[in-house]
Amino acid sequence: MGSKLYFLKHTHSNCCLSLVDLLSRFQNGKLDDQDQEWHMLVSTEAQVALGKQEVRRQSIMFEIIKGERDYVADLELVQTVCKAPILLWPHRI
Repeated sequence: MGSKLYFLKHTHSNCCLSLVDLLSRFQNGKLDDQDQEWHMLVSTEAQVALGKQEVRRQSIMFEIIKGERDYVADLELVQTVCKAPILLWPHRI
């Protein structure tokens, strides 16, 4: 799988990354939004072997994972913007 190359369709540069590199970038939040789709992170051979129903199932689970990741990022932002300043405020009630 690491030797397979995946050509990014939506990037401004014409670079190519391995599927492992793409997955790592996704996990670290460094992959462009338009490239964060399950079918773009899994080899064509694996998708064919899984079949249409399982590919659909995996895609749905991937969307849930993306949503949860975004939710955690939102909570971290709320903590940074709202909670931390309150805790640092010298005149706490």
